[in-house]
Amino acid sequence: MMYNNEIIADRIEVIVQRMLQQSNQLEIAVSDYSIIYDPGKYASWIIVIYFADQTALKNALTNGGCYFIYTFLNNGLNNAVETINIDCDILFEQGNRPVEKVDIDSFIEKLIQKRENQKNATEGICGSCGHDFDKHELMCNLDEENKTPSAGWIVCPEPDCNCFGTWGANYKPADE
Repeated sequence: MMYNNEIIADRIEVIVQRMLQQSNQLEIAVSDYSIIYDPGKYASWIIVIYFADQTALKNALTNGGCYFIYTFLNNGLNNAVETINIDCDILFEQGNRPVEKVDIDSFIEKLIQKRENQKNATEGICGSCGHDFDKHELMCNLDEENKTPSAGWIVCPEPDCNCFGTWGANYKPADE
């Protein structure tokens, strides 16, 4: 069944609100968010989660806060009938949500360019940030029952870089 954009936007809003409640309990310092959809410019829905400043964003990137948010939103979108079949990008930014039309348009163009750069990345260079990909850090939440991690997040170690990605492994952990 196809849903109209208003119904999809309403469902995304509910999922984001649930995520905000959970992130507040976990003391993840989200300051705002945007839900963007402009099929004339970009085929995917875009959810942008904002952090007040670079320090708050970098902390959330490295301590797993952004991974929690990404996983929560991704699971919520994949489990709701209205959003299960949509393409959606979940991004993290610092600062304030743009409010003026010209600023919003400029911001959308920046996000689209960032995604295009990922598609055109060269070997050894991160498509998100342009830094040496081999220096990026693979991180995870360790699970005592399953000592071999099978999923987590990737961040760039450069101080002012907000690069974020996820990783997963499809191996069967060895019994210990």
